[in-house]
Amino acid sequence: MKIKEVSEKYNIPADTLRYWERVGAIPRVNRDEAGYRDYDKES
Repeated sequence: MKIKEVSEKYNIPADTLRYWERVGAIPRVNRDEAGYRDYDKES
């Protein structure tokens, strides 16, 4: 699932998810070959 899908599913702005990852509030998310965040069920 891409960041936009997670953002819409949980009603959290994508920028907030990026910030939380950057400051360590949530673990780093795996990225696909193009460098896009690729959230799985565990993420």
